[in-house]
Amino acid sequence: MTTSPDLRSVLSRVTDAVENLPCGAEHSCSAQLRRDLFALRERVSRAGRPTGDLLAEAEGLLGRISEYLAATGPAVH
Repeated sequence: MTTSPDLRSVLSRVTDAVENLPCGAEHSCSAQLRRDLFALRERVSRAGRPTGDLLAEAEGLLGRISEYLAATGPAVH
């Protein structure tokens, strides 16, 4: 998989943000955000090269995770 530095950077930030999500039930919002990350990584892998759409999707997912974390407060591990 070849990714652009920008896409790699955003995916790395998304992965870091996901680590701050609380563990949740299968149907919880945090579990859905994790599934969305796995699906995005699969699409990036299948694309073979970065696209603007994938970068926009990664940035959108990062925004959704950030909003979730801001709304729910700090995770307790």
